[in-house]
Formats: sequence, C-alpha cells, structure tokens
Amino acid sequence: MFRISCFEFQIYKKQINQENLLFQEFFYENDVALPNGGGITLPLSKFMQEKLPVLLRRYEISYCKEADCIEYFITDKSTHEQISYALVLSLNRFSKQINVGRFCPELYKQPNSKYLSAVCFYLLINHFAKIYHLSEGYGIYLETKPATYKKFFSMLKDFNLQVKRIILCKTAEVCDVYHQDNIDTSMIKDRLKVEG
Repeated sequence: MFRISCFEFQIYKKQINQENLLFQEFFYENDVALPNGGGITLPLSKFMQEKLPVLLRRYEISYCKEADCIEYFITDKSTHEQISYALVLSLNRFSKQINVGRFCPELYKQPNSKYLSAVCFYLLINHFAKIYHLSEGYGIYLETKPATYKKFFSMLKDFNLQVKRIILCKTAEVCDVYHQDNIDTSMIKDRLKVEG
C-alpha cells in the first residue's frame, strides 16, 4: 500500500492549490466566463483542467431525472442545436453501481472536438454521483464493443476502466470504482426547471 507522510501531503495540496490559482488567473486574463461567478472548483487532473473549459465554452449540458435514472442532453451554445440525447446513466442501488446505459455524445462529429467526449464522460459521472450523493467506492459499469473500449474507454486517464469479461467476442463488460473529485457540476441544469 502506498503511504505518504503528512508533510508530503501538505506539499502536494499546496501544489494543487497553486495550479488552481494559476488556472483561474489564465481564465481572467483570457476573459473566459467561469461558472458560479469564478468560484469554480477544479478537478485534480491537469488534462481536465485544460479541456473542461473548452467543452463548457462551446456546449451546454442539461438533464432529466426520473427515479434512479438520468438522461443528459448536449446543446451547441452558438447554434442552439441539440448535439446529443443518447446519454443515460442509472443507479443500481443493490449492487452499488453507476450503470452507463448509453454514452454516445456525438461530439466527435463536431469540428475541433478532440478529447471532448472524454471530458463529457468525466463530467457526467461526477454530476450523477453528486445528484445521488454517492460515496467513493461505488462501481462504474458499462457494456461496449471491444473496439470502442480499446479506442475510447481504455484511454480515459481519469478513470481505470478495465474489461471484466467479453461476451461472445461482441460485448465487453467494463468496470471501475468511482473516486470523488471535488469538481463543480452546477453548470449542468435540470431541463424541467429551465423550461418550466
């Protein structure tokens, strides 16, 4: 088991805080709007710190919640065109799992969208966990084609998604354990409240 001393942890925490301050300064210098009037809580990953603002600058994400299921929608901010509606996550309370029922954000079809699907996946998992007040240790579960796992899900560095088993060479069962990241997800709005 990997252990660090209190002193090492304080140094690590100080580095993260400094990176967050530099990141927020970058936003103010470049006149980028931050959610919550600049009080954004940033993810620990540098990759997400760089790419999350790009996604949020270009797209709006909303959701509809019904019982233990949430469907997400992505809309282009400039054209108001709905890009995606095939994003469904559900909670399996018995097995303590976040089930990714459908994840086709269609962002790869948009211009200059490299890595935005990865950012979207990260944001939705964290939003879902916050909505249902999930603690660390819940599982993340999805089924996908082995080729999709290899090209996309295995490349997500903010997760450790592993193939549990392959069914008839066509479907890969993929699992991970959810780890909390104190990221602000308040920019994802409830569709019913916005439209109502």
